[in-house]
Formats: sequence, C-alpha cells, structure tokens
Amino acid sequence: MENDYFQLEKLQKNEYKVFLRRPLNRELNSKHDLVISCHDLGNPPLESTSSFTVVVEDENDSRPVFESELYQFVIQENSTLPVYIGKVSALDNDAGINGHLTYDLVIDVKNKQLRFSINNTGHIVSKSRLDYEISSQIILNVSAVDMGENPLTATTTVIINVTDKNDNAPLFQKPLYSFRILENEPVKYVLGCVLAKDIDSGENGNVSYTALTEGRQDVLPFSVTSTGCVTISEKLDYERISTYEFGIVAKDHGHPAMNTTAFVSISLIDENDNNPVIVFPIENNDTVVIGHTTTPRTDIAVVQAYDIDSANSGPPAKGKKSISNFVRLYIRDIGSGGVFDSEADLG
Repeated sequence: MENDYFQLEKLQKNEYKVFLRRPLNRELNSKHDLVISCHDLGNPPLESTSSFTVVVEDENDSRPVFESELYQFVIQENSTLPVYIGKVSALDNDAGINGHLTYDLVIDVKNKQLRFSINNTGHIVSKSRLDYEISSQIILNVSAVDMGENPLTATTTVIINVTDKNDNAPLFQKPLYSFRILENEPVKYVLGCVLAKDIDSGENGNVSYTALTEGRQDVLPFSVTSTGCVTISEKLDYERISTYEFGIVAKDHGHPAMNTTAFVSISLIDENDNNPVIVFPIENNDTVVIGHTTTPRTDIAVVQAYDIDSANSGPPAKGKKSISNFVRLYIRDIGSGGVFDSEADLG
C-alpha cells in the first residue's frame, strides 16, 4: 500500500493491519481511498488488489475566523426604523454543528441605551433612532460562536459612523434683545450683537443673520451683519422715532436650510439738541393790556415756550439751552391832561 497517511504492519502469516502513519486533518482531506495489493512469490507472481475508503470524522478543532478584523459602516442620522447597518461574516472549517455559527454583539458602554440586533447570517440592524448630536460614532463588539461540544469563538469590531443631517434649527440665546442708544450716534456704530447656536455640524451648523423686513412699511435705519451685530445705517432722531422693533433671522447653511427668529427692541436716548421755542409773546401777539388799578405783584402775562427734547435729555446741570429776549414794556397815561406814552426794555 502506498499512502502518505497510512501503512501496513504484518501480524501473522498472510495477515496485515492498516495503521496511521501521521495524524489526519479532515479540513484538508475528509476521506482517503486506500488500495492494497497482494502478490504471491510464485514464478511468475500473481497479484490481486482490494480497496476501501477511510472517512475522517470531524473534531471541533477549528476556530471561526471573521473575514475582517474591523468593519466600518456609515449611516445617516434619523434614518427610518429599523435601520439596516451592514453584514459581518465568519467562516469555520469544521463540519456539521462544529462549523455552524451563531452571532452575538455587545455595544460600547456610552451607547447602551441604543438597541441593536444581529441574526444568524450576520446582518446587523438598529432598532433605535441614531442621532449624530448624541453620538457620532458607535462601536460594537461582535462574536461568532460555533455549536460544537466545546464551542470555539472569534470576535471582530464594528464601527458605525453616524453622519449629520440638518435636523436642528439655530437657537437664539434669548427671544428678545434690548438695546439703548443715544440719538445722533455716527453711522456704522455697533449697538450690540445677537447670538444663535446650531448643534448640527459643518455647513449645517454655520449660521448667518439678516434683518426681518418683510411686511414693514418703513425703512429700518439699522443693518444686521452676517455675524449678528446690529449697526446704525442712517442718522437717528429721537424726536422723530424713539423706539424701533424688528426681527432678526438666524439661518443655517444646510440643505434645506433651517431658520429661527428673535426680536430686537431699540430705545433711543434723547440728546439735548433742540432750542426752546417761545410761542408768546411773538410778533403780532406781543401786547398785554392791564388796568391802571392793577396792584403790584400781579401776574399780568405768562411767557410760553416749548422744547421738543425729552424732559430727561441730559443731566439738569448740563446741556440746558435758553433763549434770551427782551420784553418791551409800554406805559400809557390816558388821564384827562392828555395821553403820554413811555416805554422801557426789560431783559
């Protein structure tokens, strides 16, 4: 018999036994066809042959092996449930139940609230909504276990990279911003800035600002920069308009873009920039008639004036304006001796 794995050993006359020359490996060769020839010592010798097959039974001696030591999958957040992640695969060269595999997985600690499952063909599914803002990367440890009497195991790592979706609108720090500004401040003066944050990433989280002018009849004397700062675009006059209210829109750069609105209230502070105006006495209305019996210290007239500035336009000791004028006093004597006039200017 000529065979690398088997050989013959003589027992008694015309009796031989077949024994192993070296161990068998079913995973390399699951059966061996042996041919034994027998010949006599006559002249000429005569010969006959016989054959049989040795079937090698399996032993659970091969561990499962994953096709890759590391699997990486990319999934967009907020995908429709259940979310198909991907497939892992392991091979076991053993036969029967020794080579039949089951899969199991363990999620990393920081994402234990998420629910994943894997079936016996290695397909991984998420039963939880994936949120980039909560976790942008999820790590799973996947094991493959054979069903032999003494199970053997292999492990691999699965990394799930969650990509961002523009699902968050910018959020202002507060819904209303209030600013106070002195009238007559120069153009391009910065009153203040608003701030909105967007927790999305990349362009989805970049925010630009614009003034909300839709539906307004007037033209705002303010501009809003792309960074959210409010500046003066034309001269402000407290006496014309003392308060402005308008909206500022924060808009991200995602597709489609998302936006939100905050409101701004601007109160002007009056500056003492107007002279008082006397309305009495004035030209064509500068005469007061009194009787000759009027007693001393009697109020004979009230000088009337107005100032369009606010009563709170600056500290009392500073910035006061006044008009200096002369009042001409006429004194007429209409006694029986004749009419005599006299006049004097009073500062």
